[in-house]
Amino acid sequence: MKQDSGLKKGWEQYPQKTVEMWDDFVNWNKRKEGEGDFFINMLKKYNVKTVLDMACGTGYDSIRLVKEGFKVKSCDGSQEMVKKSIKNAKKEGINLDVIQCDWRNLIDKFKKEQFDAIICLGNSFTHLFSEKDRESVVNQIYFLLNKGGVLIIDQRNYDYILSKGYKSKHKYVYCGETIDVDVIHKNDSLVRFKYTKKGNGYFTLDLYPIRINEMRALIRKAGFESLFTYGDFERTFDKNNTDFIQHIAVK
Repeated sequence: MKQDSGLKKGWEQYPQKTVEMWDDFVNWNKRKEGEGDFFINMLKKYNVKTVLDMACGTGYDSIRLVKEGFKVKSCDGSQEMVKKSIKNAKKEGINLDVIQCDWRNLIDKFKKEQFDAIICLGNSFTHLFSEKDRESVVNQIYFLLNKGGVLIIDQRNYDYILSKGYKSKHKYVYCGETIDVDVIHKNDSLVRFKYTKKGNGYFTLDLYPIRINEMRALIRKAGFESLFTYGDFERTFDKNNTDFIQHIAVK
């Protein structure tokens, strides 16, 4: 897969119809129950005041962080996601500071700013198919963070998906019960998910299945001084019984 077509394809996978189904897939209330205050507490632990939510999607994390008193800037690769996040924020009485952004140009978009934390949640980083792009984006994140700043990035447990297959507790990140998820293709360079909404068709997503140690190596290579990895928000976890992996890195 070519570098540009891979990233462009990532954005094109989110037409308006798919985006309108996304909140049913997430289920904001159940997501909050599943993750609790993990991210809030982690940001407070590192005295974070300013946050860049670089994969805001329909706005769940950005909106929650604003409500918690953080100064948040947001972006997403999909213009349709940006539009939806603005609508969701307005429903909550919030004017979200959000733009569409090609992650490969993070520094160009935010070059006059430094952040205490940058978050990339919802398995979003795996839209990057090129190793060069992945390295560049993590390096730019490092550059945009203040000294002592925190990167929080999550991913699906692709180690398990590639070796065993797909399963989900429907408890973390994507918690909706009205959309069924299956893996219909997988290899070391691509996993294709099929999302079927009961009575309302389906959509598919192609994602790069980054392994846990591959993500850790990428973060380390960028220069982060410390790195902690959690499984389903627990420091000690069984990779064979874990849906999502959370990486916390400090500059």
